[in-house]
Amino acid sequence: MSANLNAPLFIDVAYFNYAMPAIVSLSVILFYDHALTIEDEVRLVWLAPWSKPKALFLFVRYSMFLGAITLWVLIATLPSGIEDLVYAIRVYLGVLSSLFMFIIGADALFLLRVYAIWNQNRNVAYLFSVAVLAQAVMQAAKALLFVGWGAQVLFDTILFVLILVKAAHHRILDGGGSPLLYVYYRDGAGYCLALLLVRVLVLVEYAIGDMALYMISIHVFIVAAPVLATRMFLNLREVRECESLAPTGEIAHILDSYGDL
Repeated sequence: MSANLNAPLFIDVAYFNYAMPAIVSLSVILFYDHALTIEDEVRLVWLAPWSKPKALFLFVRYSMFLGAITLWVLIATLPSGIEDLVYAIRVYLGVLSSLFMFIIGADALFLLRVYAIWNQNRNVAYLFSVAVLAQAVMQAAKALLFVGWGAQVLFDTILFVLILVKAAHHRILDGGGSPLLYVYYRDGAGYCLALLLVRVLVLVEYAIGDMALYMISIHVFIVAAPVLATRMFLNLREVRECESLAPTGEIAHILDSYGDL
């Protein structure tokens, strides 16, 4: 998201004040989710060997967590003078813009899931360029925000379709009898669809020109992306620990291709 530093002073203040209750509520949700999952995180991530997926998880988890703390500090220290207030809000928008760049880590976690279930097909990996391009466009100019959000919606839609295709294939192969595959596709499809709907909401709010609701919806997105991506990762790690659910035969071969995910 690119902050408009040339906007009239009162516009930033009005949008920010309108969105303030939602901003605070969503930050509380992010902190609460972190508290709920910290025990699983220590057991499943911190105590596990280092790997690229682990590093990516920690980046997504803590860049957004620390970013939310930074935003709270800015909110708590807002000055009373109108010009100082507007300047502080624009600093806030600058931090928010940086968090949007970090969201690409959450996109990478979702893409790794799809990359794995498609047997590490390089064509799937190339989809990451769509996510990178979308962020680059959004950071480049405010006039290109619609294009950037549209590219992100396209990225999520492709991932969702790819998950559904493989889910149908593995259901035929396994007969729906593998609890492991059930978790893989429940989380993969469910969380990806949820994030897709959030991005569609943001795109619609921007398209209709309601900037106050747009401000709220982008904060929903900022919280939803890391929460969904990290919960998906933790659920996957936990179910892989269940040796009693370990599959055999061709399904085991498929799951072996998932590696550290």
